[in-house]
Amino acid sequence: MALTLLAANNAQTVLAAGISASATTMTVNTGTGALFPSPSSGVSYFKLTLVDAATGQLTEIVHVTARTGDTMTISRGQEGTTARAWSANDIAANMMTAGTLSLLAQTALSLQIANNLSEIAAAGSAAVSAAQSNLGLGNAATKNTGNGAGQIPTMANFTSGSGWIKFPDGTIIQTGTSISGPVGFPTTITFPIPFTVSYRIATSFDTAATGAADCPAFATTPAGGGLLAFYLMSSRTSGAGAGANWIAIGK
Repeated sequence: MALTLLAANNAQTVLAAGISASATTMTVNTGTGALFPSPSSGVSYFKLTLVDAATGQLTEIVHVTARTGDTMTISRGQEGTTARAWSANDIAANMMTAGTLSLLAQTALSLQIANNLSEIAAAGSAAVSAAQSNLGLGNAATKNTGNGAGQIPTMANFTSGSGWIKFPDGTIIQTGTSISGPVGFPTTITFPIPFTVSYRIATSFDTAATGAADCPAFATTPAGGGLLAFYLMSSRTSGAGAGANWIAIGK
């Protein structure tokens, strides 16, 4: 992960003590460390330019990766400069550098609001997959909504009405309670909505009371064209019909 570059306006001080060319920490004048950013190790840093106080001609750019009070942890010889020994009272300033400008200019590596993440798309499918993974997005993030293959249904793809519900894949469930005819005299029951392919029906007697005189069985068969209605007949042989709860499932 790229570290975040920090900066502070007009942050300048001097070294409290000299450092060698291999030193990885430095201390600035008492109380002046607070002028500078406070980077987190492995997360952020800021650039510091060291300049000799005697001539102003010698420079070294370092990256400050951590700061505790006036003491800074530094990574030496950045941006083509050479690590060297520095003396007390040499200048340490948070200046603009060529590396800073280059980083800011790398718009191809940055996300611009106006581009609406097109930079990631332009980097190819691997970059898109990595971005989705980093955001914790699963396969659903790449699917469109709708009833088609590979699409994700929304609530708008579920329809229903009195006695029926239709699912996104076209499956229809219809229910009702109807009076059947006796043996030889079936009743025609019209579905709330027509099926378009086929269906199956299950039935049960609508009364389970203690005083029920019988418990008839029921038979069904398609009526007419077969998809709009069905015949419902009970096992009763008298003229009285029987109430039946029914459920039809199909497409």
